[in-house]
Amino acid sequence: LLHISARKELDQLDNLVEWGRIKYASETFSPTDVNLAHILKRVYGILSGNILTKNIELRSQVEDPFMVFADIKMLQSILQNILSNAIK
Repeated sequence: LLHISARKELDQLDNLVEWGRIKYASETFSPTDVNLAHILKRVYGILSGNILTKNIELRSQVEDPFMVFADIKMLQSILQNILSNAIK
């Protein structure tokens, strides 16, 4: 229980740090062609602990490959934030 609570706090801290990075643009915006399906899989992996804890099943209807033009770090952060909030 302690490990799960600590993990959740760490995830929230990571989200806050990432939000601050985006908010204050400490890194340059560098969009490229990105495979959205791969980013979603990566985000699912990051959130897998919370997904399992809450006994939630996530399904994506994004087919591989599904290319978008975006900044990969920002896109991952946005998707992670949206899914993290949805899981909560």
